[in-house]
Amino acid sequence: MAWARYLKDWSGPRAGEKPTAYIVVLGDTEITHSFGCDHGIAAQTILLVLAIGKPREKIVAETLKPDGDVKYWRGSGGVHHVPKRRLNDIMLGL
Repeated sequence: MAWARYLKDWSGPRAGEKPTAYIVVLGDTEITHSFGCDHGIAAQTILLVLAIGKPREKIVAETLKPDGDVKYWRGSGGVHHVPKRRLNDIMLGL
């Protein structure tokens, strides 16, 4: 697995920080080739409501700079900074 591609100098999660579980969605083609559902949508829906594990790091949402760069970075003390758009920048004024 590739981890956090913008953090070039980070080798990935340390022991105790790696995923504690994986969810695998399978279909048995010996039973049927038509499963009656979209497995991608099912997996996405699971991700919307399920958090596995707990954070060990501090994450700070930063205001997106005018250049629009969305690259995240780690600051001093391992604080993880994530650029986010302001709500006023994405809301439509109707």
